Amino acid sequence: FFQRSYVWKEENWKELLNSFDNNDVVPFLGSIIVKDVPDPFNPGERMVIDGQQRLTTITILAKAILDSLPQDSRNESGITDDVKAFLFYKVNASDKFKVSRVRIQHSRLDNDMYEKVIRAGLFSDAPLSELEAMDPKTSKITECYFFFRKELKDKTEDELEQLHNSIFS
Repeated sequence: FFQRSYVWKEENWKELLNSFDNNDVVPFLGSIIVKDVPDPFNPGERMVIDGQQRLTTITILAKAILDSLPQDSRNESGITDDVKAFLFYKVNASDKFKVSRVRIQHSRLDNDMYEKVIRAGLFSDAPLSELEAMDPKTSKITECYFFFRKELKDKTEDELEQLHNSIFS
């Protein structure tokens, strides 16, 4: 509720992407400070106090990597399962993925666009083509997503897997 809107710019996105692309250096993301939310029905829920911009950018990058995979590889790739587990949660362990919820809930300023980017192509009510038809300048969230898609478009499947592993290993 007190988080500012998403404000990172292209130089921030480049720096983050370059830090993951550089195998000689372990990327430093700084601290992410969270506070437990006392809720007996959601005991694992936390509020991000510091690190929202970094978490947002990393999740958008993860989604862009997934969306950059060749269509015929997406269902077979471990990246798909990993990204789904990282970006979404199920209320009940037995729930089907189609009722999953986005893990990060943004402030009212960015939440709709963030959810649109994260859900696109993974849910029947959110086709990837709808996202890809959007103007990248719609918001900073979409600008970030389209920046990463452009940067990743010439990467091979192996390079995308390497980048994903660099982020999540």
